[in-house]
Amino acid sequence: MTPIQIVANAYPNMVTKDVRKHLARCGISSKHAMQAIGTLSGGEKVKLQLLKLMLRKPKLLLLDEPTNDLDIQTLQWLEDFLKNLHIPVLFISHDEILLSRCATVILHLEQLNKKNQCRHTIFHGNYEEYVKQRCSRLKKEAQEASAQRREYRRKKREAE
Repeated sequence: MTPIQIVANAYPNMVTKDVRKHLARCGISSKHAMQAIGTLSGGEKVKLQLLKLMLRKPKLLLLDEPTNDLDIQTLQWLEDFLKNLHIPVLFISHDEILLSRCATVILHLEQLNKKNQCRHTIFHGNYEEYVKQRCSRLKKEAQEASAQRREYRRKKREAE
């Protein structure tokens, strides 16, 4: 099947001209629109999947590691795509470039104390600001822990 067939089958009310317009908006050229899906690049397949999702008019878009296995051109396209969406997007990513360019709220989940405790942080702002705040907080926590260890050792010596 070609991208046009996939989209046309999923949305039979759309005429081929409309399908081509949406494919073009996603960066899939007319040449690629006539290719079999199996011959498309990974990035073109990602674009096609996003197009299929967006044609459903979602109220929220959830993406898990959306930059995995994408070429530079598709990464740039994805960033522009995400920035120009008018719906909330929740994405899980280790890609700090994507985070810094697209994220406006950071939800950081982490495990503490040999994975026996969890902590979450919600930060309203960009990724660089979050990293600065996190580094500052970790430095402060390390200083407090060091002061507590010194105080513990001092009290222990006095007790002896």
